[in-house]
Amino acid sequence: MIHTQNWGELSAIQIGGVICMPVLMIGQTMIQHYGFASSIAAVLIGNAILFFLGLIAAKMSVSKRRTTMENAIEYFGEEGVKFFSLAFVLSLVGWFAIQLNMMTLGVMDLFSLDGTSIFTRTALNVGLGILITLVALYGVRGISILANLSLPLLIATIGYAAYSIDRVDQPGAVLEEIPFTYGGISLVIAMAIAFVIDLPTYYRHAKTVKHAYISIAIVFGLCLPLLEIIGIYLAAANPDGSFLDVFKRNNSMAWNYWTATFLILAGWTTNNVNLYSGVVCMDTLMKNSSVWFKTLAFGAVSTALSCVDLLTHIELVLEVIGISIGSMGGLIFTRYLLAQIHGLEVTKEDHPLHLLAWAVGILVGLLSWFGYSLTGISVLDATFAASLATMLVMTKRRSYEKTFS
Repeated sequence: MIHTQNWGELSAIQIGGVICMPVLMIGQTMIQHYGFASSIAAVLIGNAILFFLGLIAAKMSVSKRRTTMENAIEYFGEEGVKFFSLAFVLSLVGWFAIQLNMMTLGVMDLFSLDGTSIFTRTALNVGLGILITLVALYGVRGISILANLSLPLLIATIGYAAYSIDRVDQPGAVLEEIPFTYGGISLVIAMAIAFVIDLPTYYRHAKTVKHAYISIAIVFGLCLPLLEIIGIYLAAANPDGSFLDVFKRNNSMAWNYWTATFLILAGWTTNNVNLYSGVVCMDTLMKNSSVWFKTLAFGAVSTALSCVDLLTHIELVLEVIGISIGSMGGLIFTRYLLAQIHGLEVTKEDHPLHLLAWAVGILVGLLSWFGYSLTGISVLDATFAASLATMLVMTKRRSYEKTFS
């Protein structure tokens, strides 16, 4: 029997997942590349798109009561779903590594530890990775408990950092005039698209579709855009500094120590969500392995990868994740709507066509990334292309069936 959750419990888990350091840190990247006005516009437009996709995912979650992987089996088949699983697990491993690496680097910086010491960095990575992995062994209930405990502290820390930023003794930063552009939308969508695609894993626990819709409105209509705007605001105060500079206070060692705790909590909460989702995705790849083994394997691989400096190339990592996962979402949500609206139920013959549509989305996204773009936003191009390809192949197939039936 599925343990049902109300909109508050659903929101706490997801908000705990999106209140992560990369979401705040991306403000620094967006300010430097797109300027303040373009960054704010990207947040609003990007989250409006995520909100729309989230509503579809919420409806799908409650109507089917299946995990993301179980839904994927329906659309890709027992063999095809392995490609889906591998792509999703790799994206989650990458996120886990980025989060853990940021936690480790943040703690070393705030406590003035030797950043050049391989032993110190490795010890922190391994120690934090073990703690996160052990908590994840308690499953969704353990994640819910951790989210409920840490969420108020995370919100208070971010709120105070934003409130006190003007009091920090920093050189006055003047943002360069950057032409208005919509390029930042791709980063905003790529930042959270994996959360949207994986919503069925969590929202299948929703009491009703109304509870799921309310939670989606809270997460993608309020909390996520607000958090990203705060990240942009913090970065705008010191665009040339590092991500950690906007949190540190020269006149308060106590605050700096608390910030280190905040970095651990934020990364810990998010990585438990990543790890739980990753283990669920691994079911199709490691059917004969226990949950404990898959959890430990995911944690070990992710912890090892955290020693690689992915943060320097976070924009590249986000684009790759956004194109592969965004096109996947475009296919799945479009196929779900075709079944709901037009009664085009999924058959075994559809599985290779779905993989073809996904491949088309990835190809268009990559072409967009290299400059041959439809919208100028690679993640949107990939998502729309996969959606259109799905509609075309399904229309052609059903037309063929009617002609020869």
